[in-house]
Amino acid sequence: MSNPAGKKNKKIKPIAKPYLKGNVMSRLVLIRGLKLMVYPVIFVLINLFVGAPFSFENSAILRVLFNALLVGFCVVLMYNNGQNTGYGDITLAEIMYNHQQEGKPVTDADRNRCFHPLKGVTTALAGFLPLLILTLIYALTAQRQQFSLPGLPAWVGAYESQVDFMRPLSYYQVTEPMSFGVILRVVMRLLLYPWINLVGARNADMTLLVDRLSPVLLCLPFIGYAVGYLRGRYSRAMLHGSMAAADRKKRRKARQAARKAKAKSKTELV
Repeated sequence: MSNPAGKKNKKIKPIAKPYLKGNVMSRLVLIRGLKLMVYPVIFVLINLFVGAPFSFENSAILRVLFNALLVGFCVVLMYNNGQNTGYGDITLAEIMYNHQQEGKPVTDADRNRCFHPLKGVTTALAGFLPLLILTLIYALTAQRQQFSLPGLPAWVGAYESQVDFMRPLSYYQVTEPMSFGVILRVVMRLLLYPWINLVGARNADMTLLVDRLSPVLLCLPFIGYAVGYLRGRYSRAMLHGSMAAADRKKRRKARQAARKAKAKSKTELV
């Protein structure tokens, strides 16, 4: 909707100032990427505490709602990290640009810390790459979920030595040996816990689909970081816009005060 005629638009407009573009790939990017690897560990811990209560097997609506919120929380957490990092980089990039214009030296370390539009993407890739390798292996080797037989009560043990019962009861003694694939499945399921809850843990076909899509699903928080990093530049531009609006408002008030003082002095002279 357009404003009524004669009414001023008070919306703050972003003001982007020139900045010194940094390096898209550097040692700092790799260090930041390694720090991002802490977030999947945090997500696993969160899923361990709230994953089971959010299963809601009797209510699909609650299950989808709460687990979607949990996934969104993880994405927003990394988005905010990226936004804060991007804001700090663009702030330094503006300072370094002024230094360069003034003829002051700009070191390679300073340039590495300056903002670059693609630095959020390369940082996210550096952090997600180890997890991407694991998820690709898991997605290519995942199989349809098989439910194991429940444990037998203690009193059944007396029949295990009898020939008629030996073969049927032997199926309960079959255990899956510990291997890299088993450990990987446990880790991936912990990371995918909200998505597993979304589709229902007992839905073997849908959980298999989640396993196949694990590289895409688990990269969403890292995409949030990259988007947040770009948003940091916009946040900085909005700050400049609000400062400029405040400065215009201050000057306007000063002019109004000067006109009132001038009119009052003329009135006193008359």
